[in-house]
Formats: sequence, structure tokens, C-alpha cells
Amino acid sequence: MVETNEARLLPILKVDGIEYLVDVERREFRELKNPASVIHMHSKRGRKIVEQSRGKQWPSFGLAKPAAQSSENMIACEQCDNGIAVHT
Repeated sequence: MVETNEARLLPILKVDGIEYLVDVERREFRELKNPASVIHMHSKRGRKIVEQSRGKQWPSFGLAKPAAQSSENMIACEQCDNGIAVHT
């Protein structure tokens, strides 16, 4: 996997009332409101989210820094200060 220093858009998926950033490259879901909370796609919970998300569209995206960075390095939103800039 090649890593860059460019920010990238990640789709946002809502499952069971929780919004997740979908990082396919790292194979993980990150809670939109708590990006430190990571669920790996191959875990039991991750497989459940994948199953529940089949056929859903991704109408929104979140802006994040490259995969090598941890979730605390996400680009800060100037309006909401939750560490994520959301674009719909």
C-alpha cells in the first residue's frame, strides 16, 4: 500500500443509528463522532456492519489525512471542532 501526505475523502455510512467513516484502504470503520473508536472490518462487529451496509449508498463523505496517520490526526473542522470536516 502506497501512502501519501494528501487528505482524502472517506464515505460515511449510517448503521444502527451510528455514523461511521468507511476506510476501505485500512479496512476499518471509525465512528464519526468518536474517530478514536475503530472497528476492524474483519472483526465480528465489522462483518456485521458490512452485512448491514450492503446495497446502501454513501451520500456523505468525511475528510481525513492519510492511512498511516492515527485518527487523532484527522483534519479539524473549523465549525464543529470534532476532528472531522464533513461534506454532503
